[in-house]
Amino acid sequence: MVHEAAERKGEWITPDHCTRGAIAGPTLGVALLMYSLTKIPTGLAMTFISLMPIMIMPFSVILFKEHISPRAIVGAVIACIGSALLLR
Repeated sequence: MVHEAAERKGEWITPDHCTRGAIAGPTLGVALLMYSLTKIPTGLAMTFISLMPIMIMPFSVILFKEHISPRAIVGAVIACIGSALLLR
C-alpha cells in the first residue's frame, strides 16, 4: 500500500529503500573505514571521514533539490582546503 502511494505521487524513495539504506549505508561505511585504517594513517582516514557531509552536499542538491546556503558552500571550500593542506 505504501509503495502504491509512492508511485502515485511519483516518488522514487519508498520506505523499503530507506530500510535498505539504513542497513547498508552504515555497514558499508564502517567496513570501508576499517579497510582505510589498514592502508593509510589514522589521522588521514579520520580527516576523510569528517568530510562526508561535504561529499553529500552535491547529491542533496541533485537528488532532493535542496538549497545550500552560501555560508555552507564557503565552509565546505574551507574544509576541503584544510584537508588538502594536511595531505602535503
